[in-house]
Amino acid sequence: MTPCSEPGITCATWDWMGVALGFLIPPMIVPNVDDLDQLTYHINVMFYGTAAVATVLFILVILVFQEKPDIPPSQAQAAILAFPSREYSYTQSILKLITNIPFFLLIVTYGINTGSYYAVSTLLNKMVLAHYPGEEMNAGRIGLTIVVSGMVGSIICGIWLDKTRTYKNVFQTTLTTTNVTQWKTMQSDPEDSMSPKMTDHIGCLLLGLCRDGGLYVHA
Repeated sequence: MTPCSEPGITCATWDWMGVALGFLIPPMIVPNVDDLDQLTYHINVMFYGTAAVATVLFILVILVFQEKPDIPPSQAQAAILAFPSREYSYTQSILKLITNIPFFLLIVTYGINTGSYYAVSTLLNKMVLAHYPGEEMNAGRIGLTIVVSGMVGSIICGIWLDKTRTYKNVFQTTLTTTNVTQWKTMQSDPEDSMSPKMTDHIGCLLLGLCRDGGLYVHA
């Protein structure tokens, strides 16, 4: 069991690994080929492999995971359990959150940050291939760089948050550095190279470190 004083570090670590592998492995399994039969075969291998892994994980969750922990994982959960069920209203809780201005601002900033993350992740292959044709493997490596550096950033932010409890300072730092690194990444000029340059990888590394590192601070 993870100590209750380290939720930030716990959330920051292992769930990024699947995303990182998702960037790295598919370009290795599905090559860029013109033969549709061969392409279909490789796509089937990827999908069936993903389904097999997901099935194994599903079975492990059923067999291994507890319905709920013996000790409440957070103060909020402990407060809920302290109330008799008849006094607790889920609808009332939602209404309180909707009318809470700080919570609303948190939702908006988290949504913008998460939307940026998923937009870049979804369109990364197209963005890289638009400037560097035939560089599918490098597109996957750039995605891997973003996610792994984001995991490191999440651990740093998690340790900072767990040790200092200065949420506002961590939040402001991650937002500021995210804006700066995204702007610098957009300034990269791909016209003078046929493959992604070291500066492209460094820019994406800093982008992941700052932007993705702040995602779990919001969460």
